[in-house]
Amino acid sequence: MQFVAAMQANGQAPAGPAQQQKFLGVPEGYVAPPGRRFGPQRTGYVKATDPAQPLYTEADIFTPRFTSPEDIARLQAEMARVGLFGKKPRYLNGKWDEKSQVAYEKLLRYANQGGLTDRDALADLAANGGAEGLFVGEQEPFTGSKSQTSRSVNLADPTSARQMLRSTLKDKLGRAPSKAEYEQFYSALTAAQRKNPNVTTSTVSYEEGEATGSSSVSAGGVDAGGFAEEFAQQGAIGEEANTFMVATDYYNAAMQALRSPV
Repeated sequence: MQFVAAMQANGQAPAGPAQQQKFLGVPEGYVAPPGRRFGPQRTGYVKATDPAQPLYTEADIFTPRFTSPEDIARLQAEMARVGLFGKKPRYLNGKWDEKSQVAYEKLLRYANQGGLTDRDALADLAANGGAEGLFVGEQEPFTGSKSQTSRSVNLADPTSARQMLRSTLKDKLGRAPSKAEYEQFYSALTAAQRKNPNVTTSTVSYEEGEATGSSSVSAGGVDAGGFAEEFAQQGAIGEEANTFMVATDYYNAAMQALRSPV
C-alpha cells in the first residue's frame, strides 16, 4: 500500500515544499532536524545528517482514490495497533470514515515532525511503544453521560383554569364559581406556579463521542386540578363545601329511605 507518498511520486498530488503549503503538525518553514530516522528499506534506524522536509498537508488526510477497501482496512488495523484510534478503536472497517481520518491526521503530523513517510511513521510508532502519550491535551472522543437541567414556568391557560375550577366547584358546591372566586383562584394558582417552576433533567449517553441513548425526568410545577381541589377546601368556600356535602348526604339518605319498601 503506497498512500500519499506514492501519489506524490506518481505526480498525483503536490510535492509539498514547492507549493508553500501549510504542513500538518509543524510551523511554517519547518524542517525535521538531523537525527535517527527509520531507514528507507525499513531495515532499522539510520543516522540522518540532513534535515528533511515535511510531506503532508491537510488535503492528504483524505484517502487516495486508488486505494481499495482491503488497503484501507489494512491501514486502519495498523493505526489501531499503535493506538492512533485511542483506547477503544471504533471505525468502519474498509471505509475511510471520520474516525479514520482523525487517526490518520495524527499519523501525518507525527510523520511531518520526524521527516518520515506515513509508512515509516507507523513503523516508528510500532517500534517505540505506540502513540499513547504523544497527543496529550487533545480531546478524546467522550464516553459516558452528560446531563443538563432546565427550569420553566408553565402558567395555566385562563380558559382551562376556569373550566377546571367550574368542574371542581360543581362537584363540591353544586354550583359554578363567581367572577370574584375565579379571579382569586387564578391569581393564587399562577403565583404558586411562578414559585414552583418545572425542573427537567435531560441525560444523553455517549460511546466514543456518539450519542447512544437519552432520557428525561421532570419534577416540580403546580397541577391546576390539584390546586383547584385545595382551593375548594379553604375559607368560606370550604365551609360551603362542607355544608353542601352534609346536605347532599342527608338528601341522598332521605331519598334512599323513600325508595325502600316499608
